[in-house]
Amino acid sequence: MKMEGGVGFSSMHGMDLFNETVHPFYFMVGAEYLDRGWFHLASNIGVVRKGGKDELWTSLDEASDWSLMGTFLTLNTLFDIKKVSYDGYTFYAGAGPVVNIKVGKSEKISSESHDESLGMDFNPVHLGVRCEVGVKKDFKRTALGLVASYQTALTSYVKNFSKLRDRTFTLGITLDFRLGTK
Repeated sequence: MKMEGGVGFSSMHGMDLFNETVHPFYFMVGAEYLDRGWFHLASNIGVVRKGGKDELWTSLDEASDWSLMGTFLTLNTLFDIKKVSYDGYTFYAGAGPVVNIKVGKSEKISSESHDESLGMDFNPVHLGVRCEVGVKKDFKRTALGLVASYQTALTSYVKNFSKLRDRTFTLGITLDFRLGTK
């Protein structure tokens, strides 16, 4: 069993819209299983926030900063290749599919100076890929680690902007608990 949480660096790509970085949080719980010495599977469920910000023109002579943020239930399963060192460190790298499900009416399009809607219709589910690298220090029944990941969407974030996709880098801390008699 493991817990993972940290900060993200999220922006949009595919269009010249919301492509400046925002710094949301994420948190996941999961399990590593089918451990075969040099690989294992890791499945996680959690909450991730993602989005972007941009300067948009609201009239011919006025621009304001806008941000787009969404909260998602994230589900992923990763195939991790790993190497355990003699002094108790585990180094790993992996990749796998991710499904992000919109949580309620969680998207927020906001501006410091305007309270207008941009008329965006958000997809309730979008699919992507997550790649990660990490290291953890194994103790008797626990492990503490650092992980960096990159997640990109394969499907559109917004229905009426079909090319707008998110990309999110995360830096996090992991805390693993070994269950069983091993």
